[in-house]
Amino acid sequence: MLGQQLPDWLRAASAAHCRLPVVFSGSNSRLLPQVQQLLQHYQPDKLCWIGPDAPAGALVPSRQHKQLGTECDWLIINAEQGFPADLVAAVSGSLKAGGLWLLLTPEPEQWMQQPNPDHRHLLPYPLDASKHQGDFLRFFCQRLQQCELAWLTPDEVLQAPIFPKITTREPAPVPYASLEQQAAVAAIHKVAQGHRKRPLVLTAHRGRGKSAALGLAGAELAQHDKQILLTAPNESAAAICQQHFRAHVSTEQQSQLRYLPIDVLLKQQPHADLVLVDEAAAIPTPLLQQLVQAYPRVVFATTEHGYEGTGRGFQLRFQAYLQQHFAGYKQLQLKQPIRYADGDPLEQLLFHSLLLNLSEQDPLWDGAINALQLQQLNSGQLLKQPELLQSLFHLLSLAHYQTRVDDLAALLDNPQLEVFALLHDDSLLACALVSLEGELPELLSKEILLGKRRVQGHLLAQSLAFHLQQPELTQQQMARIQRIVVHPKLQGQGLGTELLRRISTHYQPTQHLLGTSFALSTQVLSFWSKADFVPVRLGVKADQASGEHSLLMLQQSTKHQSTIRQLESCFRRQLYDQVPALYPQLCPELLRQLVTPPQQALSQLDYQALILFADQQRPFELVYSQLLYWFNQHLQELAAADAELCIALLWQKKSFENLANTCGLTGKKQIIDRLRRIVAAALATPGSQ
Repeated sequence: MLGQQLPDWLRAASAAHCRLPVVFSGSNSRLLPQVQQLLQHYQPDKLCWIGPDAPAGALVPSRQHKQLGTECDWLIINAEQGFPADLVAAVSGSLKAGGLWLLLTPEPEQWMQQPNPDHRHLLPYPLDASKHQGDFLRFFCQRLQQCELAWLTPDEVLQAPIFPKITTREPAPVPYASLEQQAAVAAIHKVAQGHRKRPLVLTAHRGRGKSAALGLAGAELAQHDKQILLTAPNESAAAICQQHFRAHVSTEQQSQLRYLPIDVLLKQQPHADLVLVDEAAAIPTPLLQQLVQAYPRVVFATTEHGYEGTGRGFQLRFQAYLQQHFAGYKQLQLKQPIRYADGDPLEQLLFHSLLLNLSEQDPLWDGAINALQLQQLNSGQLLKQPELLQSLFHLLSLAHYQTRVDDLAALLDNPQLEVFALLHDDSLLACALVSLEGELPELLSKEILLGKRRVQGHLLAQSLAFHLQQPELTQQQMARIQRIVVHPKLQGQGLGTELLRRISTHYQPTQHLLGTSFALSTQVLSFWSKADFVPVRLGVKADQASGEHSLLMLQQSTKHQSTIRQLESCFRRQLYDQVPALYPQLCPELLRQLVTPPQQALSQLDYQALILFADQQRPFELVYSQLLYWFNQHLQELAAADAELCIALLWQKKSFENLANTCGLTGKKQIIDRLRRIVAAALATPGSQ
C-alpha cells in the first residue's frame, strides 16, 4: 500500500517544495519489508534512521550527537520499541524539501499503551522504563491525529496528505537563497564596518537561512581580511555557518573564521573584527552580556523556538538588556522559509504535536494575591487539560534557556514530577516543577555514601548521602523544586514568593524535606534565602551551559531543624578554606553572602600595625595576617565594593594584576592605596577596634 501511494505523494511534495510526513502503522513484520523495498527502489542519497533495524549505510544519530549540521533526503523513525521525542524533533529539522519523514508505529491504540524505553533517562529510580506506561505517547498520538499528514496501514490509506499551495518567489541573486537572507548579510556587513557598539540580532524559525547568512557574510568579510570569531552552544550548532563560509572562501582564507566555545572565547578574548553567535538563545544571558561588553562588533542569530533554545525568552531577557545598554542595536527577523515552503506540513506537525508554537499573548493580573488559585497537577490531569499543558510548556520555554522537548515528555511520563500552577481566571501566571525524591532503601543509601551506586532522579538524596555524608536523610520523603517560573512580564511582583509559600504549605503536613538546586547568582540566592532556604553545598565545577556553580539549599523545617542548621554551619565554615583552591573566580559578592569566616581576636599590637598601614607607615606584606583577621571580623560592616575587593585579594588570593583589570585600577600601588583608605575609614568608626 505504501509503495503504491508514495510516488505520487513525493512528486507532489517536491512540486510544493515541502517535506512529506507519513505515519505507517502496523506490525514491524509487515512494515519493514515494504520499507526495504522502497529503499531499494528510491535509494535516497542521505538516509537518516532513528530506532532499530537501520539498514547499512544509514546515518543513525544518537541523543548526544544529533547531526544538527547535516541535511538528509529521507528520515525514517522506527518507533516499534520506543520513541525518543527530543531526538526526533532535533533531526527532523535536517530533512530537505521533497524529502520523506516516515514514522513506523504499532496500531495507534496499541502504541498509546506501550512503555517507551527511549525515555528511560526521564524516569527516576526505581521505575523500569521497559514496563512503565507514561502518557507522552498517548498525547503525541492524539496530536498527530489532528495534523495534515498521510496515515496508512499495510492494507489501507486512513488519511491522505494535504500540501500547501505552490507559490512563486522573487529570486535572489547568487549566492543568496532569499531576498531576506541578502538583507541579513548586508546588515551583518554594517555591524562589521559601521559604528561600534551596535550589535545585530537575527531571529527566525528553523530553515530560514540565518546560519547560512552568518557564513555567507563571514566569507564576504574574509575577502577584506577581516578576522572573525564564531561561537555557539556547541560546535554542531555552528556547523551550517561553517559550511557556507568554507564553500565561499579560498583555502588560504579558511583560517579567517575560527570557532571557539563561549567560555573559552570569554576567557581568552582573542582579537576579532567581528564575533558571530549562532543559536544565541541557548547560551545563558550573563555570558551573552559579557560577550557584547567585551567585543564592539557582535551579531547574534537565534531560532525563535525549538529544541536549540527558546527565542521568545531570549527576546524578553537579553534583548531587553540590549535596549537598555546599546541604544543603537538592530533587530532583523527572517520569516521566509528556505529549505521548504511556507506552511510546510512537517513543520506544522512538529509545532502542533510538540507544542513548539509559543503564544504571543501575555497573561493579565490585577495584583490581587488572594484571587490567585493554586492547582497541583500530575501527568494524567495534564493530558486531560491540553490547553493548560500548552500554557505550562510555553511558560517554561519563556523563562528558561534550556527548556526542550524532553521537558514536555517528562511532564507526561514521570509520575514523580509534580506540577504546581498559579492561575488567575484560568490564566497561567507562574508554575513550579517539583521532583519527589528520597525514601531510598538503607542499603542503597550506604552504597551511595561509599560512591558505589548512583541512581537516577534523586539529586537531592544523593547529594545528601555522598557529598554531605547524611545517608540517613535519604530515607526521608523529599521534594526538590526543579524550577519555579513566573511569566517574564509579571516578574518582580511577588508571584514567585507567593507560589513558593504555597508549595511549602502543601508539603508541611507530610513533613517532606524541601530543597532546591540552581545555577548560583546573587538575585536567585536572595530569592531562596528570603523563603528560609539555607545553603548546604556548592558544586565544584561550573555548569557548562550557564558558566555558574550549582548551589544546593534546604528549607529549614521543624523536623530536621538541628540537622539542617548543622549542615549550613559546616558548609559556610568549610567554604572559607575552599575558596582559593576551588572558587578563585566566583563572584566575591556571592562569597560575601555564603561564607562564615573564622574569627580570631586581634591584639592591640595588631591594631597598631593596621593603623600604621593605613597611615602609609607599614607595607602591605607585613600586615597581611592582621588585614585578613580584621576583615573577617568586619566583613558585613564594609560597603559592598570594598568588601568585594578584600575578598578577591585576601580570600581568593588573586594577583594584583588580575585585580587591577577587574577593578579598573592601574596596578598594585592603586590597589594598596585603596585598601589603606578602606582600613583608615573603618578604624575611624567608633567601636571598630
